[in-house]
Amino acid sequence: MKLLNKSENRLKNFFSKKEHQLIIILFLIVLVTRIFFAFQTPYFGSDEAYYNVRQVVSIKQTGLPIIKDNLSYGGKILYLPPLFYYILATLSFVFKTEFVGKFFPNLFASSIVIITYLIAAQITKNKTAQFFAATTAGFLPIFFAETINNISMNSFVIPLTFFTLYCMMKIIDKEKGYITYFIISLLALRITTPSSIFLVFALLIYLVFIYIEKINYSKTEIELILFSTFLIIWTLFVGFRNAFLDHGLSLLWQNIPRSILRDYFSNTNLLKTIYFIGIIPFIFGLASIYQSILREKDKKIYLLMSLAIVIGLLMWVRLIELNLALMTIGIVMTLLFTKSYTYVLKQINNKKLRTVFQLTILLLIILTSILPALSLASNNIKNSYSEQEIKSLLWIRKKTNQNDIILSTLNEGHLIATIARRKNFIDTNFMFVDNIDQRLIDAYRIYTTPYQTQAISLLNKYNLSYIYFSKRAKKTYGISQLKYIDERCFKKVFFNEDVEIYQPICKIEQK
Repeated sequence: MKLLNKSENRLKNFFSKKEHQLIIILFLIVLVTRIFFAFQTPYFGSDEAYYNVRQVVSIKQTGLPIIKDNLSYGGKILYLPPLFYYILATLSFVFKTEFVGKFFPNLFASSIVIITYLIAAQITKNKTAQFFAATTAGFLPIFFAETINNISMNSFVIPLTFFTLYCMMKIIDKEKGYITYFIISLLALRITTPSSIFLVFALLIYLVFIYIEKINYSKTEIELILFSTFLIIWTLFVGFRNAFLDHGLSLLWQNIPRSILRDYFSNTNLLKTIYFIGIIPFIFGLASIYQSILREKDKKIYLLMSLAIVIGLLMWVRLIELNLALMTIGIVMTLLFTKSYTYVLKQINNKKLRTVFQLTILLLIILTSILPALSLASNNIKNSYSEQEIKSLLWIRKKTNQNDIILSTLNEGHLIATIARRKNFIDTNFMFVDNIDQRLIDAYRIYTTPYQTQAISLLNKYNLSYIYFSKRAKKTYGISQLKYIDERCFKKVFFNEDVEIYQPICKIEQK
């Protein structure tokens, strides 16, 4: 009861201040903008969203998430911490599943505005810096665009991660009441994603920083970080022990095909990275790191730097999804920006120059964060699945047999399983799949080979019943048609503007 009363009092105090009311208005602006984009199409923008829909529907109908998936790769075991799915499933008892998928992930994502503001207030007392940080985080291009119409788990994970960091900052300030919040949020993160281990690594690096720099620390900090490390590592080992025994250290790379792992970051360069996170967080964030290392010894800055170092190292060895890495680093750099911004502002004594500087920063935030975020979001909506694609998948559901296996591209596999309700040949859940590299190569060969015998041989090998040939397949493989198709061995059973579906009717006898 005391904890609830304290929380209620904090909320009352928060909403009573004008600057806090301004942040709430900013939060609503971000949320309304997100909702405006998300509801421009009735469909989602990634097949990951449709996989998450399957999980939500499964929990709603059976009370349990999908563990043995009979449709993924023709049948395989799945395991992911289910909190995110349970939250959405609970909400879907009140609202339609489609509405839940459109609205609530955007609500979760928009909360980064308030969380960033709270953390910024721990770093600087400058109200303008706090507001700029909240605005930049709310419209961080990569985070805004990738979570707007995708039912992305990152819409929940990113705010929760930084709220956990905020609680640690309050504990650094010896506010022991936040220990409970820290543990609860860390456990919530653990039962949402295995990526909770990244935060634990960051806390350990933070300990190394304060030890090297000989900064005073409390016994509570040390005990809490060591306890968190033990808790997360132990629960991860228990949850994934069978996977570790079967796959060993290769589990760290999530069984991602080598061809994908090799090219994971090849399409991202420094300019793209700056575009995705914004030039202001990038430049001022680097300046804050330099300032903290050489001049000031700020424990809270070291805490943020530790998370950035962990994510950077994981990117280097390709152990983290690129979008998640850029989102996390983007928010970290946004928070670090407040430190160097405040420092620069203090060096300007002339009031007019200070005003010019502030207006310049605001203009740059609009030009390099808000506008790119809106542009990327618009492209995301345009690239959402079309009505023609959905119709083709519904045709598969009605006209094919339940045991049929459908060939599609890697990024359409969850569509086959969710909307068509048929077994797919390949999708982005690589864990526990044998010979994943060969399977990916063979999918490429079936789509691109000019030789009919090779295509039929591979179709027979995997007992594939239909080829789903969409506009996305054409773009993915750089082709305009399947060169080996003829009426003698392939029957075109469906076509519209976006999709053609072929049924192979020939077999190659093995001698």
